[in-house]
Amino acid sequence: MDFFHLQPEAHAILTLSDLLQEVQAVVEGCFPSSFWVVAEIADLRKRGHVYLELVEKEDDTVKAQIRGIIWSTSAKIVDIFEEEAGQRLKAGMKILFQGRLRFHPVYGLSLDIQWIDPNYSLGEMARRRREILRCLAKEGLLERNRQIPFPLVPQRIAVVSSEHSAGFEDFLVHLQENPYGFRFTVKLFPAFVQGEEAELSLLGALEAVRAEARCFDVVVILRGGGSRVDLSCFDSYALGRVVAEFPLPVLTGIGHQKDESVVDCVAHYALKTPTAVANFLVDRVRAFEENLTKEISSLWEAVWGNLEGRQMELNYWIQRFRSDAFLLFQRERERILRLEERFSFLLRAFIEKMRMVQEDLEQSLRRETLRRLEEEKRFLEKEEKALALLHPLSVLRRGYTLTFSEGKIIKSIQDCSVGQELCTQMFDGRVVSEVKGKNEKADGTLV
Repeated sequence: MDFFHLQPEAHAILTLSDLLQEVQAVVEGCFPSSFWVVAEIADLRKRGHVYLELVEKEDDTVKAQIRGIIWSTSAKIVDIFEEEAGQRLKAGMKILFQGRLRFHPVYGLSLDIQWIDPNYSLGEMARRRREILRCLAKEGLLERNRQIPFPLVPQRIAVVSSEHSAGFEDFLVHLQENPYGFRFTVKLFPAFVQGEEAELSLLGALEAVRAEARCFDVVVILRGGGSRVDLSCFDSYALGRVVAEFPLPVLTGIGHQKDESVVDCVAHYALKTPTAVANFLVDRVRAFEENLTKEISSLWEAVWGNLEGRQMELNYWIQRFRSDAFLLFQRERERILRLEERFSFLLRAFIEKMRMVQEDLEQSLRRETLRRLEEEKRFLEKEEKALALLHPLSVLRRGYTLTFSEGKIIKSIQDCSVGQELCTQMFDGRVVSEVKGKNEKADGTLV
């Protein structure tokens, strides 16, 4: 190949700016007027002008992308849109806008946005809200919170709201200064109720309430008045699911004046304003008090009516009891008298029998005593005779003597010695002698 044939001709060489100006002329020539475009906002930044990244997606895949600009001179279209649509222009939102295609040699291809149709976005929001509600209904969550029995006396209240919200202040004033003097316990769980951080903040506050659920009767989500801008957080599937599955009844007063939000639809009760929520709670307690008063009145009437009937019945039974008691008393008295007479007769017969037995016993005892005394007397006489025969004097009368030495009886020849003085006791006196000699007999026979 000839190298020189590859060299460009001098008249065909363009500068980059010339080329891009040609592109600009072609683009703006082909698209001389504005047109309507549907796109999703992928990113949005405000730096005097409003810069948007616009995309078209299919199954989360970006099919087309272009930069959009709302010039500061046209910024009022943003305010108009947000006022009409009820929410801020933000990333993730699908919009229908009127714009004109521009090409700038430095900044490239872009769309000058001249108008944004709020009705389209409202329709998209309504469609999205309907889709979320259909999903919650399919999961059986749409009526879940309303199936929780509402407390008869809702006085312990957890409030999820902004700490400095005027709606929260109105709620407190109406609740605590109610004309009936009802007392309520209120604990605030602070959260953002508008803006991009609102959804996560509300979810965090509800999780904190769940941790203390046993301390409360109901949960109240409050926002208060103002425009509908930044209320899209209440159309969140995640927040709607948490509210639907919450273990306590949830009441809302988030200030929607037109459409109900997803949170309103799944809550136990949805009221328009914080003041309406406070009045609702006061009315529930008042209704309980009135019903209780009616029940007490009905109970008293029933009790008194029953008491009157029972009093008449009691009087009848008292009279009958008295009559029956008197007759019973008479019968028992006669029976007791008869028993007394019979007992007296039997007692006298028993006493007489015992007297006769006693007399027999006394006679037998007397006879036995006399017999025993006679036997003992004869025994004693016999013993006296035997004792008399054994008396020392009786022995001495028979010729026996007792020999003493120094007051001791001499029983053996071994007890005396030659020359020893002895005293011999006889029946009728004593003899003193001296031992002249001893004659011992080994066999113990008499000498």
